[in-house]
Amino acid sequence: NGGPTRTQALLVGSPAIGNANELECPATDQRDITRDRPCDIGAFNTSPTSAPATPSTSEAGGITDSSGDLHGTINLSGDAGGFHFIWGTDSSDLSNSTPVQGAGVVSDDTLVDQTLGDLSPGTEYFYKIVADNSTASATADNVQSFTTNPDPPQVSQASANNVTDTSADI
Repeated sequence: NGGPTRTQALLVGSPAIGNANELECPATDQRDITRDRPCDIGAFNTSPTSAPATPSTSEAGGITDSSGDLHGTINLSGDAGGFHFIWGTDSSDLSNSTPVQGAGVVSDDTLVDQTLGDLSPGTEYFYKIVADNSTASATADNVQSFTTNPDPPQVSQASANNVTDTSADI
């Protein structure tokens, strides 16, 4: 998010927003951005602009038997923030969530991705992206899906007969 060291953007609902001790609140945050009043706790002070634009979920890629790379487009309306994906095995129950991934200050449509792992082989998954800034969260209208690759075939109960130096019956 800028500044001499890493900062953590404050997202909507953070108890750090507006709760600093005003007597000990510096005029600027670590990024040299003027702090609004009431002051936020920490090195990062929010600069609320407006809610993120509605994000768009894109087609997944990099599908394996246990993972998939989720893609989407976000615009945080010039505010710092992040994104995450909600997902599940039923399009009407996206009750799982990936961790929020920081995106920095995003003023234009920006492509982002996140890998979803520890999935079951041969299973269909549904997902959509959520954009978060200090003002609000916005969820994509569109749901995408992908199916993980099946397990590789298994060989069992194999035996060898009539073994010679150059051949065998399997």
